[in-house]
Amino acid sequence: MSWNGKRSYGDTALRDWIETHQPDFVYSGHVHQAPFVSGGSWVDRIGRTWVFNAGHQLGPVPSYVLFDSNAGSAWWKGQTGLWKIALDAQDTCPAQVTDNAPDWVRAMDLLEVRHLR
Repeated sequence: MSWNGKRSYGDTALRDWIETHQPDFVYSGHVHQAPFVSGGSWVDRIGRTWVFNAGHQLGPVPSYVLFDSNAGSAWWKGQTGLWKIALDAQDTCPAQVTDNAPDWVRAMDLLEVRHLR
């Protein structure tokens, strides 16, 4: 889930397992910088499997991934903003920065403010 322009980072055993078993979702944190390096991402597809990695950012509030199984979407919040992807997308390219979020996602911002106090 992370490409630095020269090589891919990650766990090849995990990738092999995903390719073999094709679970619906995998949640990982192995490559901490994945969402923050050029070509990296918080979301990827391996076959039919969605792979999510919130990454690790310094600061009082960590990056995180939220899921809405009813709406079929996933959200990532980090220093670069709020991103959304539809889980019926064919690939990860449609992930977009958005400011149009449901109330329950916006409520997470309030929790962040309380955490900072």
